[in-house]
Order: sequence, then structure tokens, then C-alpha cells
Amino acid sequence: MRRKIIIILIVALFIVPSISWAQKEGKMMQGSAMTQGNTMMQGNMMMMSDMMMKMSELLSKGDMKPEHQKQCGDMLKQMSQTIRGMAPQHGAMVDEQAKKELQKVSKDLDPLYEYMMSH
Repeated sequence: MRRKIIIILIVALFIVPSISWAQKEGKMMQGSAMTQGNTMMQGNMMMMSDMMMKMSELLSKGDMKPEHQKQCGDMLKQMSQTIRGMAPQHGAMVDEQAKKELQKVSKDLDPLYEYMMSH
């Protein structure tokens, strides 16, 4: 249980600054047309949010096998690296790369999520 809480806190430390930055960017864009890059970044943030909700449900369930915990941890690490890569240099190419990376994590997460929720 303690390990799960630590994982959630680590992920939150990566996501909160990114969400805060994204909200700040959104406020700066008010009154002007949003660019495709900002729309994509918002989509990426929503995708990460959805995956975090699934991971939270898995961790809260409490009966993960060690290999599933490792798999979930690896996905969290990959998401964290994606977030870190998005933050310093926002641009369309960064957003597109982030989207591809997040889609891969989502593809890996969905079967684990379905398996864990059905057992």
C-alpha cells in the first residue's frame, strides 16, 4: 500500500506542473485563436489524465501481481519522460511525438486494465 501511494505521489509531482503550465498557456491564449499545437497539447493532457485514472483504479484495487506492478511502473516512467519532454520546448513536433508516445503507453495499459478489472 505504501509503495502504491509513493508511485501516485511521484506521478502527481510530474503531472501537476505540466497541467499548471498548460492552464497558464491556455489563459495566455484567451481572446486569440488556438493553434493546432495547443489543441494537440490539450489532447495529450487529456490522454494522460485518462491513463492516470486507469492506473489509479488499478493501484487502488490492491491485488496486483509483482509483474503487473512493474508494468504499471514502467508505463508511469514512460509517461513522466513524455511530460518532461513536452515542458521545456513546446511546439507542434514535440506535441506529435508526445502523442505517439502516449498512444503506445495507452495501448500497453488497456489490456492490463481490462485484465485487472475483470479479476
